[in-house]
Amino acid sequence: MGDEPTGLGPWQRGGKLPRGSAGSESRGKPTKKWGLGLVFVVVLGLGVLSVVMTLQRGEAPTSLQREPSYMKAVVAYKEGTGAMVVYFVLATATGEETRADGTVRLWVYEKAMNTDTYKMEDRWLWTLLNIPVAASDFHTGEVGLGAFAHKQLICSLGRISYSRFNAQPSEMTGTVKVLFITTSGRELLGEGSVFF
Repeated sequence: MGDEPTGLGPWQRGGKLPRGSAGSESRGKPTKKWGLGLVFVVVLGLGVLSVVMTLQRGEAPTSLQREPSYMKAVVAYKEGTGAMVVYFVLATATGEETRADGTVRLWVYEKAMNTDTYKMEDRWLWTLLNIPVAASDFHTGEVGLGAFAHKQLICSLGRISYSRFNAQPSEMTGTVKVLFITTSGRELLGEGSVFF
């Protein structure tokens, strides 16, 4: 019986490994060719894993930022008591949803009866001007309910409390207008309805 403990390989006893190839029976260091192949497989695996995780989150594998041509949607809905949430969607000329840097302006108003003229007129409730928006503020989210549920690339302006309004809503419904101004100066206008 020698001084060496049993069950240890040569790398644990301080011995040198014999060189071998990937296909040989020896337990040596892999050749450079085999090592580069292993690195390639690991990098490829990480890339595939990244794409799969991105798809599971519901985002496109590549988030290309293209110049928007129009505002595809403006959505506003009541959230809780005395507040609403507003988000909008931008699209390219081909209808593909996109993200962009720019500035946002928001107006909230309702149609109310003018008691002097007995005509329906716009009654402005709130104005939010020149809020900077970055392309990174756009996120893919599931919107709609039931059979109408789908994913959209949205920019949420968040929860807006009616207490911030200049005037409180007096009607059941109102209109939300959003103007997105791109960094190139293009103005994209959209509007949607809201139940107060």
